[in-house]
Amino acid sequence: MRGPGSGVGEGIVAIPGLKGVSHVSINVSDMDRSKDWYRDVLGWEELFDEHLAGEDFETITGTPGAEGRASGGRIGDLRVELMSFNYTPAVLPGNGLGLRVLSLEVSDADEAHTAMRDLGVTCVTAPVDLHGTRMFFIVDPDGQGIEVVEYVAGGPAWGGAYR
Repeated sequence: MRGPGSGVGEGIVAIPGLKGVSHVSINVSDMDRSKDWYRDVLGWEELFDEHLAGEDFETITGTPGAEGRASGGRIGDLRVELMSFNYTPAVLPGNGLGLRVLSLEVSDADEAHTAMRDLGVTCVTAPVDLHGTRMFFIVDPDGQGIEVVEYVAGGPAWGGAYR
């Protein structure tokens, strides 16, 4: 429910103590390959690497016998957790309505694109100008698209928040 009295959009936080986004979690099929890619391409700095198993993990996943590996780190100020599970389907369903994309802000999209291309990273397109941004997408080893965006000073993106 939105609007007057709903608390939504009125500066009221519906979750008591909410501080903000904790981290972004990305499922991967090969942890070591993905760690290398996120480190070498995006500057991901590993902070932990943990094996996940046991009754509490089975409870939180709702999957008997669930095991996994979580490797967390940072890309700049963003916490990014790479996840690998023993029950991830080999063939994943199509795009759902959940998390759409990891978006990384850069100061110069053209320079970033050249660097990615020089590293042999798959770039979906060259940078394009779109609604006050200059952006392009790269693809990780599992086919996850990652947006790389430069906000144009004074442009309309995010309500002109990047002036």
